[in-house]
Order: sequence, then structure tokens, then C-alpha cells
Amino acid sequence: MKLKKLSLIILLLLFFVILFLRIHYGHETFSDDDSFYYLEKLNFLPDFSIKILFEFLFASSFLIAFLICLELTDRQGISILSSFLTVFTPLYFKTTFNSLSEYGFVIFLLLISIYSLLRIRDSKFQILFVLTTLIFSFVSQLSLLLLLTLLFYWFIIKAEGNDLSLNETYALMASVPILIIINFIQNGFSINIIPKLIEDQFKPLTLTSFSYLTGFLSLFLGLFGLYYGYFKEKSKKTFLLTSVIISIIFSLSLRLITFKTGIIILGVFFSILSSISFPYFIDYFKKTRIPINLLPVILILFILFMGVFPSINESKQKTPLDLTPILWLKENTKENSKILANVFEGNQIKFLAKRNVILYYPFKEENSHKRFKEIRRLFTTINSITANKLLDGNNIDYIYFSQKTKDLYEIEEIPYINNIRFNKIYEDSNVQIWELKHV
Repeated sequence: MKLKKLSLIILLLLFFVILFLRIHYGHETFSDDDSFYYLEKLNFLPDFSIKILFEFLFASSFLIAFLICLELTDRQGISILSSFLTVFTPLYFKTTFNSLSEYGFVIFLLLISIYSLLRIRDSKFQILFVLTTLIFSFVSQLSLLLLLTLLFYWFIIKAEGNDLSLNETYALMASVPILIIINFIQNGFSINIIPKLIEDQFKPLTLTSFSYLTGFLSLFLGLFGLYYGYFKEKSKKTFLLTSVIISIIFSLSLRLITFKTGIIILGVFFSILSSISFPYFIDYFKKTRIPINLLPVILILFILFMGVFPSINESKQKTPLDLTPILWLKENTKENSKILANVFEGNQIKFLAKRNVILYYPFKEENSHKRFKEIRRLFTTINSITANKLLDGNNIDYIYFSQKTKDLYEIEEIPYINNIRFNKIYEDSNVQIWELKHV
């Protein structure tokens, strides 16, 4: 379907506005620890260009979402509205704002995979699908979600008495082995190690908070679109989107992914599914006595108050990291020393202070699960004998005790810290640094 000139202008305008605003209003210092992992991995690029790259992927996801919506509805105006909603999924917007977040490229690759599969009849998209699958498998453990999506898609097609097209069959035959083999080689199917390591991230989630973080409008219209597309239209395209939703719910139920990951991806795909709902609500609106010329205003207000404003409000809660203690570590501790810190601050210490830590994102070290448990015990045990044994066993020279650590482990101080072996060498309002005297 050829794009109308007005639609193309609006799309490009929104793309550049999203890209400009996120770069312009981002802080000079990143807001999370994960960013420093990608800074180190991409250290052959200038820091600012890395930030632009991640923001470009975020903004480009809006364009890919538009193309998926267009495949579902064939209506350009509605596709623009729904794809715009994907940008302002509150938790997705917050997590990727002022951050080099994994979700920036995970969502981008997942959307390209889904769009390629929707266009699989074209040989160019067969190649794109396999290439995207290959890249996705290498760059993220979350590629397992794509594998689950493909398997559920095959199951739904069979359950509905349909058959995969020849091109779909070839695509699945090529991509499923790639996903299985590379995941096995890299992780031994251990994607579940991530949520196990960050089990503290699994917090009780209410329906209200889930709706807010997903986006009220996206959730409501997405569920309606899912129902109508699956049970009424019985479209294979909707079956594919349904498979994504089921794979996320399945992964959440087995704790293969965190709530954060689930909410972000659900929010994006519910927004896409809203493109099925919009036409029906517009038709219903036309039957009411409300003037039709008010419809654009009402739609814009709904998107603003149920998508844009909550996303901006969430992003305001992110503040740039205070790196003063990290830089102090670099200048005032031994070069080859090892620091005990919680796993969510390991990359800052490793990248900026150039010091060793026990464990850091993305938790690929040998015996990561064991190390994670040891870090927890080192911050929470009341047994000084156990603590000394673990400290010596891990060759710890310094303890980095931050407010984040206090919140993570729900403690106010390290129980054994007044032992004669420890000397406080730094303190500010958020961080204490203790030196360990080796016997």
C-alpha cells in the first residue's frame, strides 16, 4: 500500500520530534548501571554517538510499529495513532529514557521480526526475517521470546484448522533451529538465570499499577483488538500478534522474564493491537450525537492523558546517577583491588573506576547464580565468621555500600561492619566505602 503524502510527512515529523526530544532532554549522565555495560562494549564509538544510536533505534521502532499496524488495518491515520501509542507506553518510555537500555534494541528487533513474518510472501522479507533472527539470537537472551512466539503461532494455526504458507514454513524451518542452537550454545537454555538472579525485581503488581505502566488506553483498546481480531476476524495476522502476547504471559508465568520485561513488551503490542479497535470505536462514535469534528480532539486528549503524560511523569522519576563516589574509588583505591557492591552498580565500578567486582550485568560469569547469592549474604548475614569466609574467598578489598543496596536488601547497615577488620574511608549522603584489612 502506497503511503499518502500527508501520512509520510506526519510519520517523518513525529520520528524526528521523538528523536530530538529524547536526545535533547536526556541528562549528560546516564540514569542506570546497564548503560555502562554498553558503553564498554561499544567503546570504539564516542559516548554521544552511542546514545544517538540507542535513541535512533527507539524512534525507528515507532516506524516499524506503524508498518505492522498498517498490515493489520490498512488505514494509515489509525496506524499512526496506534504506533504513536507504542512510543508512550509508560514503563517502556521510562526504562529507555536517558539510558542505554537493552529494551531499545530488543523491541526494535522483535518488531522487525514480526513485520518480516507478516510480509513473508516477499522473498526480501524472508531474508530479512532470517537475518534478524540471527542477530537477535546473538545480542540478547530475550530472543527466546521470539522462539516461543513462533512455536505458539504454529500451534494456533494448527488449532484453528489452518496451514502455514510455504514461505512461512521455510521461514520457521530456517529460524527455529537458529534460535535453538545459538541459545543453547550461548546459554544452555539458561535464560531463566536472569530472573533468578534478580528475583528482587519481582514485586507484587496490582491491576491498577499494571494498567498504568502498560498504558490504560493501550491495554483497553489492545485487549478489545485482540478479542475481535482473534475470535471475530480470525486473521492469521492477528494470530501472530496473539502468539507474542501468549509467549509473554507464558514466560511470566514461569518467571523466565521479569515483570518489567513483560509489561514493556505487552504495552508495545497492545498498542499495536489497538489499531484493530480504533475503527470500531470510531464507527460507534459516529452513531452518537457528539459532533464528528470533535473526534480528533477527543482522541488526542485520550492519548495525551492515558499515554503521553503518564510516560513523561514516569521518566521524571529517573535522575542521573551521582558518580562522585565511583570516581573517588578510581582515585583513592588500589588499581587491582576488588569491590563488593550490589549487582546493579557493578558496571559503573567496572567501567568508570576500573576496579573488579564479584558480579555485574549481564551476569554471564561462571557460577553467576552462586555469586549473586554470596553478594546477598555478604550484605545481610549477621554471622561475622560466614562474612569473613566469603570476603576472603572472593578476595574483597573494599565494600561499596550505597542507598540502592540498602533499598535492595532492605537493610540500614551491614550487620558485621563494626568488626575491627573494617575502616570507613568515604561517606556522603548516599554511599559509604569501607576498606577491608587483610589479616
